[in-house]
Amino acid sequence: MASLPRATRSLHPLRFLIETRFMLLFLVVLSAGLVFWALGDDMEGIDASVELHADRVHALWTDETYQCLGWRATANCNPHGWRKPSRDRGCSDVIEPGMSGYCEIRNRTSGEIFQVMLTACDSIKDKTFTCMEARDFTDYSIRAASAPAVSPSTPMLRTFANATNGIVMSIYPSVLPNVYAIVRMLRFYNCMLPMELWYEPHQMSDVATNPILAALEANYGPLVFRPIADKRATGYMTKPFAVAHSQFENVLFLDSDNLPTRDPTFLFTSPQFLESGAIFWPDYWHDSSSPFNVHARSLLWELVDMPFVDMLEQESGQLVVARHRCATALAKVLHYALETPPLLQKYGLVWGDKDLFRLAWFNTSTPFAFVPHPPALGGFTKDEYVDAVAPVPSVLYWHAVSFCGIAMLQHDFDGRILFVHRNSVKLTGEADQTPLVTHAQTSTLPTHASPLLGHGKEYFIQLFGHTLGQKACYVLASAGRIEAVDAIDDSMAKVEKMAIHYAIEAGDMLRAVARRRKEHGAGHWLLPFDTLDARHTGEDAIPVMYWVTVHMLVGGLAGWTWRRRQRSVTKGPTLDRAIPPPYQIL
Repeated sequence: MASLPRATRSLHPLRFLIETRFMLLFLVVLSAGLVFWALGDDMEGIDASVELHADRVHALWTDETYQCLGWRATANCNPHGWRKPSRDRGCSDVIEPGMSGYCEIRNRTSGEIFQVMLTACDSIKDKTFTCMEARDFTDYSIRAASAPAVSPSTPMLRTFANATNGIVMSIYPSVLPNVYAIVRMLRFYNCMLPMELWYEPHQMSDVATNPILAALEANYGPLVFRPIADKRATGYMTKPFAVAHSQFENVLFLDSDNLPTRDPTFLFTSPQFLESGAIFWPDYWHDSSSPFNVHARSLLWELVDMPFVDMLEQESGQLVVARHRCATALAKVLHYALETPPLLQKYGLVWGDKDLFRLAWFNTSTPFAFVPHPPALGGFTKDEYVDAVAPVPSVLYWHAVSFCGIAMLQHDFDGRILFVHRNSVKLTGEADQTPLVTHAQTSTLPTHASPLLGHGKEYFIQLFGHTLGQKACYVLASAGRIEAVDAIDDSMAKVEKMAIHYAIEAGDMLRAVARRRKEHGAGHWLLPFDTLDARHTGEDAIPVMYWVTVHMLVGGLAGWTWRRRQRSVTKGPTLDRAIPPPYQIL
């Protein structure tokens, strides 16, 4: 058979590719579509407008009625999106962050099927669950609705006769210098409100002999110590317990690191408290900035059976409550704090106790007043730190923040600073502890029409870790710009100085006890008090020395490269003459 012409044979492969180009294009598009279908929700961004509407279960489950059917997966990070059966899971399979869908459960008696635990890709953070937990999850809000009322204080606990208003605190061993300072400051301001200091018995077995507590009781009353009898009330949850079980009708709760700037007694007669029966203060965070994942798509709202509330989160370092007027809300906050299993904590839906009060108040339609001024930041500047304690020249701190906020400055309703919540750096009672709140950073944004929103969503706090000798530095960067930092006035500066003075006084009591024990050869197993340091300035030397090393290496490499290049140019041929070495140029 005659062969094909040479030109025809050479064009044959190209002609084949041209004829099949449409088939190749079709295969590419089909493959991309299959990949998109397989990944689906992983390729989509989270839609912030997604609203979660779960089926509502109206009665507690029993072993006879409850049946778990499994996890039903959906696409596009939307539990109401189209179904993805290939990603369904069994009742015991772990559901992780980044998955969207819902648990499907069934009432064996009625046959009714419920879609519950509706989950977008960001409904939980750093936690997991299984659909086997849907029974406890749906029972949670039903049990909360029928939580028993808080019983009034028994007569034997009513230490203060006819005391209507009082201050309540929760204490533990490491904060005693701080507590001592707060009590001394209140008495210095001529605040004579009676005080209850609540403690966990297993943490403080030496209440009767502790020198700090003995000095407070003997010299700075009226004051009494209250043991917490409920073993479920531990850590953060001692706060709701103490507020609910106080003998005072009207309670001002203060965290053990919250320094008052003046006598707070006026809060009990303020128009806002008399009208509502409770005063709450805002935190730094809203749904667009919350590090605690409190936003509209959180699993939180279905668990507590209430709609998302668009507002600043609550900061519970201080709160004022009329106990009997708010009895229903207090019963619910105790349920949130003490109920087992502790689902709010298990799923990481709130941080400690800080939002429990506003959730309980909203969920029982109990009114409260919300301070409309977001917290300012109290702290120090980079220049102050470098001048005082920096181990290396200031030029090497170019990477550090210019301001380090370590305290929340909370206001009254008139916008005056009432509390310095020094929650990042505690007062330890050490003799070398120095003032840190020398400057303040306050938002200049206009106040929102709703007091719940403060300065709106443009109010934004940034957090920087392990810098300027601190584990955490907060900076106010509202509307994308760093707000101005101003030096505090003398009256505000005296607040922290007074607190440190009193804390050192308390520390001296502990050191005196430690010395006596050492002299008598007892207590050799105890840690020395001097090791309890809240500030570790040496930590900052690690990143600084890192940058010093980097600069030395880069500089040395640059110098070595330059020298080699100069030598090669000197030895090599040129059109005119060799370039003289640097010392001849100089």
